Amino acid sequence: MLGNLKEAAARLATASQRCGVSFMTIVESARLSHSGVKGIQSGLYKLPSARLPDGLPLTPEARQLVESRLPDLRLHSMLKSHGAASLVFAHAVLDDLATECCQIISIADPDAWRDSVINRQVKLADLEGSSFEESYSRLLGEYMNRIGFSEPLAKRIDLIHSKCPPQDPKPLFPSVVDETSEQFTYEPAKVQALDRMRQDILHRVKVDTPDTVLDDVAYLERTCYYLMWLVGNKYRMLTKIESGATGDPPLFVPVSRSDSTR
Repeated sequence: MLGNLKEAAARLATASQRCGVSFMTIVESARLSHSGVKGIQSGLYKLPSARLPDGLPLTPEARQLVESRLPDLRLHSMLKSHGAASLVFAHAVLDDLATECCQIISIADPDAWRDSVINRQVKLADLEGSSFEESYSRLLGEYMNRIGFSEPLAKRIDLIHSKCPPQDPKPLFPSVVDETSEQFTYEPAKVQALDRMRQDILHRVKVDTPDTVLDDVAYLERTCYYLMWLVGNKYRMLTKIESGATGDPPLFVPVSRSDSTR
């Protein structure tokens, strides 16, 4: 079946822009939250929660010592909560992007998904009056609509790798998080560990994130650009990744195409 590279390239460029804007939002929110929390640090000493309840079996000296540390503990907890929110948001961007990359591949190269579609059970009535290509296209569309729910993130990334194997083991990607460009190596174990951390935050309210949370967010961001780079290189839908003006997210530059099909 023929793919539509023009549509796929447009989807890839849109996905890249959406991804860049999302990570800019994450970083700016994290920085504003951090500066805002730091700004109210002195006010934490005036809150009722900065004092222990009366009647506790503590000496005046012990009470004073504990109460002097409560605001700092509150501040630490606030910063950890903001870090946890940043990590959850960043993981959600990657999860959405992995699904989008699978769908872009299906547009550029429908036959790439033949093994996932060709043996699916269908009702004979659904095939009446339809050609093989029409039936295949319908089944592929149904599979793509479900893939974000039926396949975990790690599996979707594996599928992208299988259809778009990397040509360069350590490509270079920029980051709006840490404002650098670095060589990137995809680490499945790291992505899975961050996924478990996300689940702990959401389902176990485990917000005591490590101090490396911004580094983790930057890694998730580069993973997004890595996946788009795999797809773009395989189908020659981009020329490079470049950064725009100061403050703009890095964008894929789609290949200019006059043809709409392969």
